[in-house]
Amino acid sequence: MKKILFVSSFLPCDTPYAGSRTASKILIRMSQNFQIDVLAFHNEFEKTHNKQFQNFLDLREIKLLGNYAVNNISRAFNAIIFFFIPSLLCSRFSFRFLLTSLFKRKHYDVVHVEFSQAMWFGLLLSKLYKAKLSLSLPDVIIQSYSRKKDEESKFIKRVIYRLEVFRLKIIES
Repeated sequence: MKKILFVSSFLPCDTPYAGSRTASKILIRMSQNFQIDVLAFHNEFEKTHNKQFQNFLDLREIKLLGNYAVNNISRAFNAIIFFFIPSLLCSRFSFRFLLTSLFKRKHYDVVHVEFSQAMWFGLLLSKLYKAKLSLSLPDVIIQSYSRKKDEESKFIKRVIYRLEVFRLKIIES
């Protein structure tokens, strides 16, 4: 049976959030045919669903490798360290998981990434594990940032969104 590392930018369980529900449906389907380990990130809104998430995994015999909080401090730190990557694409990153992965030497056939926020981290993990990379990108970040840029009334924020749209276009091309 193939082993898959499932990396999700949001808690993949049945929450009121569309991203979590989408990821949970994909995770359920994948767990029927593959051995799955999960690495997930959660924001402040999803924090209250951590227990529900663990129960969701236990019911399906899916192993949780890590569940990391994303907050403004970690986002800012990652944006500074990875200045060459659009800030949204490096907001879901864990040095702790990356370092422990180096020592564990586990084997995965595929690193599957849900949502573009963890795309860069998934790419690094696929190289580390010498595994294929599978991406599921249901959100369209450039459109979201373009709308924010157009709707923003403050000049500085509009400039920041414009810069992020430019950097995202470079990454996607």
